[in-house]
Amino acid sequence: MCFDLDSAPPIPPISGAAVSHSDLVLEAADGNRFAAFAASPDEAGDVGVVVVPDVRGLYLFYEELALRLAERGFAAVAFDYFGRTAGVGKRGDEFEYMPHVMETTPEGVQQDIGAAASYLRSPDGGSCSRIFTLGFCFGGRNSWLAAASAHGLAGAIGFYGRPGLGRDGSPGPTQRASEITSPILALQAGADQNISAEDNAAFDAALEAAGVEHEVVTYNDGNPRPGPHRVRSIPMTFDGDLANRMRDLLAGEPDLTERKMFGGLAFLVGGNMAIAASGQGGVLVRVDPAQSDELVATTQARVAVMRDRPMPGWLRVDTEDVRSQGELARWIELGSSYARSLPAKT
Repeated sequence: MCFDLDSAPPIPPISGAAVSHSDLVLEAADGNRFAAFAASPDEAGDVGVVVVPDVRGLYLFYEELALRLAERGFAAVAFDYFGRTAGVGKRGDEFEYMPHVMETTPEGVQQDIGAAASYLRSPDGGSCSRIFTLGFCFGGRNSWLAAASAHGLAGAIGFYGRPGLGRDGSPGPTQRASEITSPILALQAGADQNISAEDNAAFDAALEAAGVEHEVVTYNDGNPRPGPHRVRSIPMTFDGDLANRMRDLLAGEPDLTERKMFGGLAFLVGGNMAIAASGQGGVLVRVDPAQSDELVATTQARVAVMRDRPMPGWLRVDTEDVRSQGELARWIELGSSYARSLPAKT
């Protein structure tokens, strides 16, 4: 459900509805400060909704969704995932979000959800006594995980979420069903190429076995990326020959996985990004941030810039500078060794 930034939720505004809204900066228990958008009805109710966005984080669609909820009497907060790595500012359509997604953790996302729920329970947030989460895709999964994370939810709703193991092997809502303490509503798409009917059936069965009140609904012809909603298509434009060379050099690397991202192909070691054949050409390498300045000074690499923000520890190397196997092997070893030094994402 990656809509264009100027798309609007398929819920009509209520003309003349009395609501207020504001941009916020919330703080999680670990000290992370992150952007959020709050909307509340002028006549306060007891229900608050934490809007858990898709993989791109907070943008206009979810701010508008919070407003639509407030118009219908529900206080709502939509929040952003990337305060730890991208700050709290507004972002445009050019924001390259996937490197920041790679830095998120289930624990960090849940701390942010907890802060949003606490805001809704506060006088400023409406003194809500019943809190629901409402999530989409990446957010759908995290919405259900919120029900297993001691937030005291009244319910957790997810659209098109991945219920099983994460791409990094982390336990999903299916595996954590016995920890879930609130009702679950899962709205899934039968035509989703990333989530199988077996995935949804396993989630349903796990919730049933755990005695969780739930409903798992699959729309047989549903597609989380339908054409009428102007989904952005991100073509894979990386150099296939370069990716094959990287694959050959990485052969034998323990716990190696591949993932399409950055408009290209990334190689992960222990679930941590090591190096990618980038859609912008050349390679994107993840190194120890303490090495960034030295590597930039002594090689042809440059610090990656994402949303006008330099990202120490993420270096771009042009194709002409990795033409030899020796040059490419050096960057692969730098990326792989740093990935191996990080805690494995299991």
